[in-house]
Amino acid sequence: MPSGAAHRQWEQQAGTVAGWLAHIAESLRAGARDYTKTDAAIEDAFRGVRTRRTLVDDL
Repeated sequence: MPSGAAHRQWEQQAGTVAGWLAHIAESLRAGARDYTKTDAAIEDAFRGVRTRRTLVDDL
């Protein structure tokens, strides 16, 4: 059976790991939000641009 000190150390390490996992999860969520916003902004920016193939087909 682990000693009280070992158990407290294990709990402390588990809390540290949980904190890091929460930080990583939030970073991933923020990155996903930024990617979606950037992707939508690029799509909006090029909405009126016609591709070269479309220009050639109109000839």
